[in-house]
Amino acid sequence: MGLLIQNAQLNGEATDVLIEGSRFSKIEPHIECTSEKTLDATGMAIMPSFTNMHTHASMTLLRSYADDLELHDWLTNYIWPLEAKLNGGRHLPRCAFGLPGNGQIGHDLLQ
Repeated sequence: MGLLIQNAQLNGEATDVLIEGSRFSKIEPHIECTSEKTLDATGMAIMPSFTNMHTHASMTLLRSYADDLELHDWLTNYIWPLEAKLNGGRHLPRCAFGLPGNGQIGHDLLQ
């Protein structure tokens, strides 16, 4: 039945976490179940991963493109018009080009 993490601190309270497959199935105090593995997390805390869940990997090749402008001018007069000319077939190779750098700075979800 997965991994049961017991007694971890969450908002100042001892909390259990049940992970089944690749999903958190329960996060609550004192989960009663039979699990394949149990981890005692007494003295440890449950915290977010502090990773960036949003990226513009496909824009890697546009770094430094007209970057000396004010944000609104840069977006409306340079970036958005250029993006409008790019089609879906060109999107994936640009994303692949940006992946190595994104992995180094903490992106853990790329669409």
